[in-house]
Amino acid sequence: MSDQTNELIDIKLLICELIEKVNTLQQDVNIIKSSLQRIDTNCERMDGHISFVENTYDTLKYPIQIFKNKIEQVFGKNGQEEQKMIK
Repeated sequence: MSDQTNELIDIKLLICELIEKVNTLQQDVNIIKSSLQRIDTNCERMDGHISFVENTYDTLKYPIQIFKNKIEQVFGKNGQEEQKMIK
């Protein structure tokens, strides 16, 4: 075989190797994209849960504060009245 033929064979082998590496990289990129989509979905769900908790807290904050104040009026702050009654 001639030198030119050997060079063409070497080039063809290199191209085949490069194609194989590109295919492997493409598979890795697809795996990463899939993982990111799952993470994005989970983040959206978590964001929805956080919003629910914040809205629930905002809704209940005032009634709970009123209830707490009434309890403190009856029993004293930090249960001081109750401790006096026990002694």
